[in-house]
Amino acid sequence: MGSFTVRLFVLLGLVGLCTGCNLNRVLTPTPTLTAPATATFTPTITATITASATLTPTLTLTPTITLSPTITLPPTIAPTPSQTPQPVAPFLFNSRSIEIPDSISGGISQPLVAFINFNDRERASSTLEPANNEVVLYYGSPTSGSARVPVLQLESLTTEDIYIAPEGNAIAYLLQDPRGLDTGLWLTDVSARFTARVSPIRSFIQRGLFSAPSWSPDGTRLAVVLATGYDLDIFLFNLTAAPPINLTNNGSYDWSPVWSPDGRYIAFLSDRQTCPTWIPNEGESCVTGVDPAPTAGHVYVIEVETGTVTQLSEAPISETPTWVNGRLLAFGRGGNPDDLLDPSRHLFLADVITGEVESIRLGNADDDRINISESWSPDGQYVLFQNAGGEQNSLILMRRDGTLIAENDELTYPRFGMSASWSPDGQRIAIGGVGGQCPYGRTVIDLTFDFVARTQPPPSMCRPYWSPDGRFIAYTGIVPSAVGAADGRVDILISDNNGFGSTNITSDLRGQIRLLGWVGSR
Repeated sequence: MGSFTVRLFVLLGLVGLCTGCNLNRVLTPTPTLTAPATATFTPTITATITASATLTPTLTLTPTITLSPTITLPPTIAPTPSQTPQPVAPFLFNSRSIEIPDSISGGISQPLVAFINFNDRERASSTLEPANNEVVLYYGSPTSGSARVPVLQLESLTTEDIYIAPEGNAIAYLLQDPRGLDTGLWLTDVSARFTARVSPIRSFIQRGLFSAPSWSPDGTRLAVVLATGYDLDIFLFNLTAAPPINLTNNGSYDWSPVWSPDGRYIAFLSDRQTCPTWIPNEGESCVTGVDPAPTAGHVYVIEVETGTVTQLSEAPISETPTWVNGRLLAFGRGGNPDDLLDPSRHLFLADVITGEVESIRLGNADDDRINISESWSPDGQYVLFQNAGGEQNSLILMRRDGTLIAENDELTYPRFGMSASWSPDGQRIAIGGVGGQCPYGRTVIDLTFDFVARTQPPPSMCRPYWSPDGRFIAYTGIVPSAVGAADGRVDILISDNNGFGSTNITSDLRGQIRLLGWVGSR
């Protein structure tokens, strides 16, 4: 064996000997082994690859944006009314300038008497012309018949529908044009010297209910009742030509508006308690043609600036309430509304600030009489009225608390035929008749029912009006027989605050006369 062979054999033996040594020490591996490190590295790579793969499903979030279909919601379909709306009073504004005398266009410095002259018959040779349609509104001085001013000259078929603001600065009238061209409701601004037609309505009777328009104390706003599609509402017209405002607008019948003397409130009647709405499909609505239209309503007041509405009467009434002063509202109500045979009528006085309502009864006892034609003192502490429930009509003057002051059976007027006016200081009362049934002359009493003035006709006294400054009493005087006047002549006469004297301020006018009252500074 050669030397190379011997050295190779020896080397392999040494390797084998070392290998045997390693196998005997397997329980104590040396830290230099790299196999565990390789095994650890491999799962790390696998985990990284797996995590990358799981990112792919996150792409499925894109289809979740499904908001766009909600934009295409179908439109709401309004329910079709079950009833056809009734005719609605339209609005318009046709204006024109008019001639107003300088003496009143700048304001009225003292109270004047407002009256109209109509159905004038001018004399042409020896033949009387047929009655014309001219209606003239005058403001007249209480001391001189010649010192009267024509304010409006109209050609109209009616003379009943003229309403003047308390200060005389505004006029509302319903014109019945014989030609049919200008018929409608007209407003006149005396200071601005223009008149305008604001609605072509032909009557103040709307849906069967009459409502007189009512001016605010300053004469800038007029409350008018007009028909809407299904009901009646109170509208406010402004002399500035601004669009009218629907003041009530709640679906019920609202009518008979009356401004308070301080301009804060409007009293009115409404059926809203018995019928919340006449508009179809609005809650428990009444049905036109099925439910009866109202003939009476509860008394409400609305504060104009805030719109706050307060109910005052517990039972419905059919008469327009009247303001005693800026706080007290008076109204009358018939007896049991369910008993047509009950003719009694009771008096009530409401405090619009507190909402309290008093039943005004003589002696605070049950009262089944017909108490009518009442007239309240300016402070609301006294009331004069007719007692029409007995065998003979009498006049009763009593305190608000029911204390009787006096009952007079000498002045017997027809039922609902007495008219009274209190002096502004509440100390005296002028008493007259109504509608030509005026059996007595000038009659003025004091707070004890003693006569201050009591004269025999002619002239007899109808519809007395005490002047705002307390100096005069204006009334319609009927002269059955007098020099220069035919039997039945009607004129306007003025007496002093005692009822003395008698100045005729219309004796030189032809045609017929109707007294409207006083206008001007208060």
